[in-house]
Amino acid sequence: MTVHASSTPTLLVMAVITVVTGGCTTSRSPGLLRDQLIGVIRDERGNPVAGALVSTSPLRRSRSDSAGRFRIENLSTGNHTLTVSAEGHQGVTQQVYFASRTQFVQVTLVSLAELTEQAIAALHLGYYQRAQLVADRMMQVNPDDERTVLVLQLIAAGGELER
Repeated sequence: MTVHASSTPTLLVMAVITVVTGGCTTSRSPGLLRDQLIGVIRDERGNPVAGALVSTSPLRRSRSDSAGRFRIENLSTGNHTLTVSAEGHQGVTQQVYFASRTQFVQVTLVSLAELTEQAIAALHLGYYQRAQLVADRMMQVNPDDERTVLVLQLIAAGGELER
């Protein structure tokens, strides 16, 4: 990924899902079963997200452990909708092609804390439309959270709150 300096702030991509196909299908690594999707859920800073709900269609579910790891077994070959959600993070839904062997998926979720920082930075620079876009994402995570309410109040007040 190349990062270029710019006079306008850019918003963090809301989620990244990377799929890596497992190795040779004729031999298995110890502890790895065939026909499984394994992966890890991390936040935007690379920290594991524990307790994330990971589901596919047709319905198979798993929860990430304290290291952000999860496993879904016995998937059929083909396209699956992968949905990941965790409290305090913006959820992700994406199509994943499963090729009938062990595959690894890495999912990056954006936290409400990160969205708050993005909105405040946009307001500080006077980018009210960008702040509103981020606030809309915050509303999807938790419309009642005090950070979401504060950002919406700041946008309505033109970036400044009365003390």
